[in-house]
Amino acid sequence: MSFNKPTPVATPQKIDLKNWSRLLVGTYKKDDKGIEDSLSNSIARFEKLTPNFKKNSKVLILSEGHSFLPVYFGSKFGSKITVICRNEESIKGLEKDIKKYELEANVSVVKKDYHMTQYDYDQFDMIWSVNMLYSEVELLSVLREMRRILVPQGRFILCEMTSEDEKVQEDMKVYSIKNIEREANKADLEKVYLKEFVKESKDHYKYLSDKIDERKKGNQSLTDITDLVNEDKLVWTFMQFQKRNA
Repeated sequence: MSFNKPTPVATPQKIDLKNWSRLLVGTYKKDDKGIEDSLSNSIARFEKLTPNFKKNSKVLILSEGHSFLPVYFGSKFGSKITVICRNEESIKGLEKDIKKYELEANVSVVKKDYHMTQYDYDQFDMIWSVNMLYSEVELLSVLREMRRILVPQGRFILCEMTSEDEKVQEDMKVYSIKNIEREANKADLEKVYLKEFVKESKDHYKYLSDKIDERKKGNQSLTDITDLVNEDKLVWTFMQFQKRNA
């Protein structure tokens, strides 16, 4: 089956859970057959909350190797999608998946820094980040660069792990919601939507913990994250910011 056809809605083939740290948060339903369905459910929810995709939409995705988002969007909408990574290893994995799903014509992968992309002004209608703004990233610098390359009223769409606990912020290298909002405002990006996925976060890490334990691949970092999520100290948050008119 070719995944660049309009039907069915694209869902990548079975995901290897050893790459659990690269997955976005799932939305779990009773009739889901696997985590692939749950991740598709989340993206479908995001779609309803964002501007409509068009075939001529120019979309940028920040990635460290996860291919689910570009494969899903590229397959379903046929939009021109650019994925930027910061290392060659991530690029190789993405290019392999893009070729597998026959998306070379509309999804490209390049190596660039998030805070200095070297694109011209007003290039992209939408920019997506899935858990890419962790605290070792120069947040304000990245946000200013995203604003620069967005078209007027273009959207910067984020699904990020956040925490309001200072120790967790330091240990897990994540930002607080307030910090992201404050820096976005400095970058002249206006918040238009925010939702914390509290239940989804708990369901997601319970699913991962159960599955990985069943395969006798227990992972201490996964256990730590699961505990923090259950203690309401860590959560996936969906945010949208809009470039203000110049």
